[in-house]
Amino acid sequence: MTGANLSEDLEKYCAKPMLEETFYILSKKNCVYRVKLIEKGLCLQKEYNGVVKSEIISIDDIIGCRCMRGKRLSNNCVCRPIQAKFNDPKVVDLKSQDIDENDISAYLYIYAYVLKNLKLLKSGQKREKMTVTLRFRGFERYEDNMKEAQKWKSTLKTLMVNRKMALSRKRSWEEGDGVNGPLTNGNMLVMNPCDTSDSK
Repeated sequence: MTGANLSEDLEKYCAKPMLEETFYILSKKNCVYRVKLIEKGLCLQKEYNGVVKSEIISIDDIIGCRCMRGKRLSNNCVCRPIQAKFNDPKVVDLKSQDIDENDISAYLYIYAYVLKNLKLLKSGQKREKMTVTLRFRGFERYEDNMKEAQKWKSTLKTLMVNRKMALSRKRSWEEGDGVNGPLTNGNMLVMNPCDTSDSK
């Protein structure tokens, strides 16, 4: 789900988030991102010069996420959706020896393939790779910021797993095997295996 096809229920979806945080873009003054993690995915509400734009990245479109740490001399944006070719290299894996010890920030990278509407294509739609970078630095210690980023990561992964399980159960039900799905012949037999009322 993207900004082009958001329904009127957007506000309802984002009204009760599991997690919520406010981020800023360093390169733009007065630009605020209110990011909310909801059951349906990631809700991004951008406020810039009094104008609010919203979009939801569907949980079905998100393929993974991981926590990163700033690289030496890193000067990353706090939050920004970016295309793959603009992927910022100034972060490193948590086990890297090139981490910036002076950077107390923790970074959460969220990867997705978002469905876009394109008039030039026959199908009218195309999936584009998107990376959302969230920079956590609300605390004075790196450990606390990373703990917050890990909380977002863990919650997001739980949502992804639950969604996959729900889709799997739905497919099993639709295919029907008499146990996990509907009975194909329309008959149902109910038995009481321990009825001894007439045995005396």
